[in-house]
Amino acid sequence: MFDDFLNLCKLYFQEGKIPIVSIQKQDSYYKRIKYLSDNIIKKYGIELFFGLLQEGQYLTQLWVAHLIIEEDNVDDKMKKKCFEVIIDYSDNPLVPDVSYAENVWLKSLDS
Repeated sequence: MFDDFLNLCKLYFQEGKIPIVSIQKQDSYYKRIKYLSDNIIKKYGIELFFGLLQEGQYLTQLWVAHLIIEEDNVDDKMKKKCFEVIIDYSDNPLVPDVSYAENVWLKSLDS
């Protein structure tokens, strides 16, 4: 299951999918990765899924951070770490489209 999730992150990265854009649209990309994350969390627990924040390739960290924030019953420490990941991506010149989308999303939280 974890390999499936990582491979999906890689595929989406190669296709130019931006996590927060897919999440906001609730598109088929989001539904597929959400299905996988739900199954991982159900079978292994949110703590092991949270461990995927260590994956530095293919925007995996960003997918994981957003998917965890959506979950109920996530402790504040875990949410804080997820927001730190998102904030880091919002200021990343190496992925300007992702950075822009994350900035727009973060600003929408202040509204």
